[in-house]
Amino acid sequence: LGPARKGVLAVRVFKLPSMSVDDGSAGGFEGLPLAGSPEAIGTKQEAFNFRWLRGRQFLFALTSLYGLASILSFIAWLRDRKQRLLFWMAAFTFMPVLELVLSGLHLPMSGMWLTFAIQTAIAVRELCQWFLLIYLLQLDGHTKLMRAVRTAAWVGVLVGALDGALAFALHFNSPAVPIQIADAILTAIILPLELVPILLVIYAIRQRQRSEEHTSELQSHHD
Repeated sequence: LGPARKGVLAVRVFKLPSMSVDDGSAGGFEGLPLAGSPEAIGTKQEAFNFRWLRGRQFLFALTSLYGLASILSFIAWLRDRKQRLLFWMAAFTFMPVLELVLSGLHLPMSGMWLTFAIQTAIAVRELCQWFLLIYLLQLDGHTKLMRAVRTAAWVGVLVGALDGALAFALHFNSPAVPIQIADAILTAIILPLELVPILLVIYAIRQRQRSEEHTSELQSHHD
């Protein structure tokens, strides 16, 4: 900063309006600001990057396994397109890889585009989980259930994308209150969809119980 001299160094910070996923810590400084020569700051940044990479080795290894499972499942599905289970396994295991790329690799993208992409990816991951469960539990033959899940999937992706698109409104300094109201409405739609996997498992258990009861009745009638 050159020779020491008196004065005031003013730093302007900005706090985004509180949203449904805000824990109160977003915005402003996350630690003490650094001041110094470009060389000193560069050295500090390199040390930070090294600690960041070292602290995420397990995550990288786990995500690599997800990626391998995705590739193998996709190749197996290409060999037999009728195996929908393999397709949804490939899609579901690919999503952690995509989310790591978007949120964990410090891509040179603006925050609003990253937020939009991450929110949409999360919504797609959820619907992949639903259809993976459907084929694992062998519920794909239930027409009404499939229709309901498809509708919920379209709603989930649309709402997730709209939720991520709120970042654009914040970027262009739109009034905070309407954005927060929209966020609350979208969150109220998203949260019930988190119950879909549980409902699918309950539905599968109930169907199996009915099948066993029916088999037992036929066996009793035969005896």
